[in-house]
Amino acid sequence: MTALYAYIPSDFNAPDQIVLPGHPRPDGRLCTDLPFMPAPYLDLPDNLAAFEALYPQRFWKEIRRRYRMLERQKLAVEWVVVTDAPGMRQWLPRARRLFLQRWEKRYTSCRWVDDNGFAEHLRSAANLADVDKAQLTLLLVDGVVTAYALSLLDGRCCYIYHHAILMDERYKPYALAACCLTTSFASALRSTCNGLTLCRGGAHKSLWTSQQRVVRWRVTSPQTLGGYLLHGKSDLLLVQDTVAEPIGAEAEIAAPRCLVAGFYGLSAGVRLKTHSSILL
Repeated sequence: MTALYAYIPSDFNAPDQIVLPGHPRPDGRLCTDLPFMPAPYLDLPDNLAAFEALYPQRFWKEIRRRYRMLERQKLAVEWVVVTDAPGMRQWLPRARRLFLQRWEKRYTSCRWVDDNGFAEHLRSAANLADVDKAQLTLLLVDGVVTAYALSLLDGRCCYIYHHAILMDERYKPYALAACCLTTSFASALRSTCNGLTLCRGGAHKSLWTSQQRVVRWRVTSPQTLGGYLLHGKSDLLLVQDTVAEPIGAEAEIAAPRCLVAGFYGLSAGVRLKTHSSILL
């Protein structure tokens, strides 16, 4: 988890060492980008219907079936989509409560476990939301946050940066993670994104894609003898930027540097009375 969170200490302090393929190189310094983490990704089509066509009908049928099972339990089911700073300040702390419950008595290096660390993330998320670069989706059941997904928007790419579900046996039959991610994907399509990065690998991510993109760890040095020796050896470690292999359980990605350098924010909770069309 360190790679995913530790590099956001403040709004405008992103490390130069974690980059995506093609990131501009500094002038006057030696620069080598070493393979760091694989990130699951998916090319998005132009519309929702084309997105649904990427998967078998039985795939969507099963997700919808489980979602309707939840609705039939006579529970108050509500989606909240946050796209501005006031909403982020209201709802991200509630998402954090779920996160803390999810990781109770388990180790995580995520700074959300620390009040000061979370305050920095909240401030950054609120800033990003106000410039349309972040969005938070939450699923509420009887007023309780049971799932959330925090997305960062970098031009035409959507990064599912952080998500979790309530680990409660009562909700296990309803595929809360799939429902929440599906709604986030639909929002990405509506925002004209043409790419989706799932940021962290795992068995459940393989439901959506088997493609990966390699995130790089950037090493820079002055143009000295030691620098040339260092970069001459590090070049031997370079690999292709894109692979199509099964997603590893520990795969992670750092969000794009331009977003981290602004990690701006999400919006005032817009309550949706109708659900994502993917789920209906």
